[in-house]
Amino acid sequence: MQPPAGQQPAEKPKTLTVTIEGDVDAELAPVAGNLTTLYFQCYPKLLARFENTNKSAPRHIRIIFDSKLNIPAHCSGNRVTVGVQWLKKHPEDFALLTHELTHAVQMYPRGEPGWIVEGIADYARHVYAPKNKKAGRFLRV
Repeated sequence: MQPPAGQQPAEKPKTLTVTIEGDVDAELAPVAGNLTTLYFQCYPKLLARFENTNKSAPRHIRIIFDSKLNIPAHCSGNRVTVGVQWLKKHPEDFALLTHELTHAVQMYPRGEPGWIVEGIADYARHVYAPKNKKAGRFLRV
């Protein structure tokens, strides 16, 4: 079907991809698998809910396992860095990825109020992350 006269055809959505990098050992291999699965389940929902129609969020995410990271996780652009120490103590907390993926979708300019950025990410984790009673309620990561 052709678009109406004077309108451009709708652009097809880009394929979503993810890579796992860094310090993944045999103990963390199942966690890496869970994070990969969660990415494909969760990220499309986050894009549909929070993406700015004027500024596309990344369609390729790099999940980097870092054994030197002293916090659970952080996001910068399309890079989500996760703390190996945290995941070894809390392997069931793979929902932290939902929080960080929300930041990848947000892509707000620097200087915006941090409380709203983190609040939206916490909300997304609560609504879009899989429910895991064993993980309990981890606060903002």
